[in-house]
This record gives sequence, structure tokens and C-alpha cells, in this order.
Amino acid sequence: MKSVESHQTKDLNPIQEKELVKKIGQRFLSEANDLKRTFKSICDELALEEHRLEKILSGESSYDEAVELAQILSSNYPVKLSDLLLDIPDHFNGVKMMRYEDSVLSKRIFNRPDKDGNRTPYYEYRDTATAKMSPFKPEWIKELRVVDNPNPENPDVAYNNGHFLHQMTAFIGPVNFYWEIDGKKFCKEMDSGSSNYITPFIKHSFTSRDSSKPAIIIAVTFASDAGRAKNEFYSIGNERIQSYILDNRDPNKALTKLIKQIIEDKCLNIEQLANLASKKGIELNLVELLDPNSSKSEENLSSLSTLLNVMPGVFEIPSHHAKNDVEVKDHDVSESFIFNSNPTKPDYIINWLAGNNRMPLMNGFNLNVVSKKDSNSSKLITSLHSYLFNHGESDIEIQWSHDGEEFKDTIRPNDSMYLEPRISHKFWKKGEANAALYIFRVGGEISLSVQKEISSFANSSRMIENIAWFN
Repeated sequence: MKSVESHQTKDLNPIQEKELVKKIGQRFLSEANDLKRTFKSICDELALEEHRLEKILSGESSYDEAVELAQILSSNYPVKLSDLLLDIPDHFNGVKMMRYEDSVLSKRIFNRPDKDGNRTPYYEYRDTATAKMSPFKPEWIKELRVVDNPNPENPDVAYNNGHFLHQMTAFIGPVNFYWEIDGKKFCKEMDSGSSNYITPFIKHSFTSRDSSKPAIIIAVTFASDAGRAKNEFYSIGNERIQSYILDNRDPNKALTKLIKQIIEDKCLNIEQLANLASKKGIELNLVELLDPNSSKSEENLSSLSTLLNVMPGVFEIPSHHAKNDVEVKDHDVSESFIFNSNPTKPDYIINWLAGNNRMPLMNGFNLNVVSKKDSNSSKLITSLHSYLFNHGESDIEIQWSHDGEEFKDTIRPNDSMYLEPRISHKFWKKGEANAALYIFRVGGEISLSVQKEISSFANSSRMIENIAWFN
């Protein structure tokens, strides 16, 4: 079993570079297949020596050579450079650790206005574990502004403007949490073990209510599907982006807009849609479907989905509830459960953190490690990306599997760690002190919709292409 300090590995060794270049070669091949070109035809068109592309595919070239060829291909074909290149990894063996000492080195203090209009220290930020492929941007944040009441209108509280990323927050110590919805401000006194979820662009803030105790939040911001569409947002501009917005605060209006959008996407107008329904003998109440003030019956939507040859679920729009914009959850011992099925040898005592039904691939846990032996600890595995923060008093041992090898490391108090999806792992503690992890999991680019799409492919073993589309 290997013990690693994965966060210190920055330079590629020859084996790692070869594997990375081979993966880039596979991306070249995949894009060549999509462009209906072979490596030979590309080399003929661009006057390149054919072996240059073949050497990338076999991993015999350098990373620099792969970058040069990617730039040539992107300059000559309608292929984004980012679709051809893979970043140099900033972690190996499926994990990335950030030690407390390294986190402290990243600290920076930001000032915000106080009640007198003076800009005084408000937060101390520190980086914690993340990686290039991680959807997380997690921060350790100490609240420096101390207040003596929970008044959400307190002039010493400086609300932010909200931000693009979703946020899950775990609390350590006496922290006041503030948020604003539709011009109304709220405050909730939070303590260790409590948590929240904040929707993008909701204005919010945090303060301390006790200068004698540390008041800290672990703010785990992350990109979801919208975050991964950022480049397209910036390319098409704000005016066209607004045409995509479905106002789920008015579900009938939102659904009518979506129906019209799908009809337009099918290159139909209302008269043609009615004629098509008549030809196919499908009863359709178009007045109901196109009236923004009318609710739509399931029968009518089902008929429309049959007529347009789309899945009925395409017309599902989550209804808006103000409570979903911000979810707040206190720590509740009565909700705790033991993960191990053997109650005489408990391994983890788990509490769920705040969630949101609009975010099915977002999960948070306060996990207390009870077992002191690896033999008493259950393995955990998830399809999601994971972020861990040790907010307890004890060292926690972690063992994980990656590419057929077993690894082991120690997560010390205030250390943090990122784990790739599908990495089997387990924990046990050292000593008698409290051993507790905040664990957050969210989906990456392999979303549920991607998972369902690739599950219908004729040959799932060819997801990473290594042959041309014809012999």
C-alpha cells in the first residue's frame, strides 16, 4: 500500500506524460472521426508529416508537440482548442490533498463597509483542496465582523451581490447567516454541524456573534450544468441568453414559452402543427397549450409529445418555491444514522446537510468517524465528485483504490481533500478525540442527462475512441 502527498506532485514523469499524450491523441482521433477525416487526409490537407499525428496517438511525442498540433488543427478546422487538449494533471491516483499549512499560506483578508461607512476587515479567506477537473471552488472563511444581535438589517452586515456558482455551506462555531430574497432580508443563527444551500445570485453574508470563539464557514461553491455552459453564454451574449429563461415563478407562462420554443425548433408554425395533428389523428387542445394563463393537462402534453416525437419529460418544469432559493438546516442528533449494518461495530455516524430538490446530484454530510480499525470501516463509493474537510480534533486515516492499486494517507484536522468519482474509499480514526468530516458531493460533466444518453449508445465500450470510423 502506498502513502502519497498527491498535492505536491507537479511535474509529469515520462510515463505520466506518455499517458497524457496518448489521451490527447485519442481526442484528435475522435474529432477527426467527427470531421469525417483520417489522420492521413488531415496530414495531406495541412502538409503535415503523417507520423506526427500517429506518434501523438501512441504517446511517443511530447506534450509540447501535442499542444502545437492541437493549435494547428484548431486553426484549420471548426474545432475548439479546448476540445483537443487535456490539461496537465494537477493530481494523481484519484485524489488531491491540501494540508492545513498550505491553506494558511493562501490566506487573504478583504474589507467591507461597516456601519460608519469605513472599510474594515470582514472575512479571512483560505484556499482548500480542489483540482482542475473538480467542479468545486471551496474556501475556508473566517468571519471577522462581530455583531451583537441577529437583526438582518444591521448596518454592520455587508451583503454581497450574489455569485454565479451554487453554494453549500458548513458551519463551525457561532456564525450568523444572512440572505435577501425579493428585497426582504433574513438572519439565522448557525452553529457547528448546521448547513445551508444558496441559489446563484442570492445576496448573502456571514458574521460572528461571539468574539471569544472562532466563527468559520466552509463555503463550497460549485458549477452545475449552467456553469459548464459559460463559454456559450459569453459567445451568444446576454440578449439571446434571456430568450432561454423560463420563469418558473409563473409555471403556466414558462411552460407555454417552452412549448413554443420546441415547436419552433421543429420548424413548425401553429397552423402546420394543427394540420399535422389532424393527419395523424391526434387530438390536441392548442388553445390550452399556447395560452400563458392556462394550465396544461397531462393528457394534452402527452398528445403533444407523441406528435412531436419527444419524451414527455421534456415538458417538465420544476415549480418555484421561495424556500428553495435558500435552504437552512440545523444539526439534529435525532436524524443521525449509522452506516455500518453491524450496530455493535459502528463505523460512521452520518447526518445529512442541507439539500435542494432542484439539485438531485448535490449531497452533503457531516460524517463522524467512529471506527479505529480499517477492518471495521465500510467502503464508500459515489458517482459524484467529492470534497472532504476535517473539522474534528483527530487525525483520520483514509484508504482508497485507484487503477487496481491501494493507497493510504492521513487527513489531519483542517486538512481538506478532493476525490474523483468512482473512487472506492474508507475512513478510520486515530485516537479518542472527535473525528469528523464535512463531505460534499456534486455531479461533474457526466450529468444525469449525459448518463442516460450514453446508456442508449450501441457500443458503450467505444466512449473513448481508438479506431477510425471505417476500416
